[in-house]
Amino acid sequence: MIRTGTIGVGYLGRFHAQKHKALGGLVGIYDSNTEVSQNVSEELDVKSFESITELLDSVDAVSIASATQSHYEVAKLAIQSGKHVLIEKPITESVGDAEELVALANQNKVLIQVGHIERFNPVFKAGAKLIQKPEYIECRRIAPFKPRGVDVNVILDLMIHDLDLVLSLTEGKPEILDVWSRSIVTQDIDLVRARLRIGETIVELDSHRFAPMTERRMFLSQHGCEVHINMGEFKLEVADVKGRYPDSQSPVVLREENFEKTDALYDEVQSFIQSIETNVEPVVSGQDGLNALQLAQEIAEKANV
Repeated sequence: MIRTGTIGVGYLGRFHAQKHKALGGLVGIYDSNTEVSQNVSEELDVKSFESITELLDSVDAVSIASATQSHYEVAKLAIQSGKHVLIEKPITESVGDAEELVALANQNKVLIQVGHIERFNPVFKAGAKLIQKPEYIECRRIAPFKPRGVDVNVILDLMIHDLDLVLSLTEGKPEILDVWSRSIVTQDIDLVRARLRIGETIVELDSHRFAPMTERRMFLSQHGCEVHINMGEFKLEVADVKGRYPDSQSPVVLREENFEKTDALYDEVQSFIQSIETNVEPVVSGQDGLNALQLAQEIAEKANV
């Protein structure tokens, strides 16, 4: 059994701790806010450690769900202690810090998994299998304002999920064609639209965090097939040309599939543990997290706030 801990048990970290507990390996938790840590400790009936180093001495792996600004220092300490780490997205605040963590993990022979949870969404996984060479990708990710997310701009808060998905589907160095952004609620970027070219693929992304509703959608298009992935409603819609379905009476075949809602965070944490047990690269590696962060930072630099 892989012994695990969770560092940072606020809103999101509490869920990480719950999943580790459900999987049977949770030894304990740590949070700089002792009241929060004590509450989660009592809820899950696990030890609340008084320091990060004390927790690290008792585990094989940790989830790091503390504030983004602390990811680098906490992960560095864990990796240097020989512990595997699951780091919530974004992997770090800066590309340089992320590069150092990836190098340290290689040196210490431990795994980094980054919390890009949409990779575990069953609708995305099914839709991605239908498109081999996407010519056009459109992503829309919007959400109501949440004060707990304003420690980073909307690119690192929301759009980075789609950047990771897009990078997993394409090949080549991203070229940023155009970026438009606005500050609405915070002093940082709250609304952003970006247009990219990656190899032969044109990508358009739209993210903002001042919307009256939540949407998480992706359109994938290649010659003869278009796929609409609704990650929020767990629905997949596909349009295929007749040649792929010769018995159809219509030149275009439309089909729809609804998926059961799954616990993507549970699947993510379970995949992390399985990667450690089998010593295989995680679904979302440290390098994947670094790549998404680097593209996010490049988009932010071109933003016009």
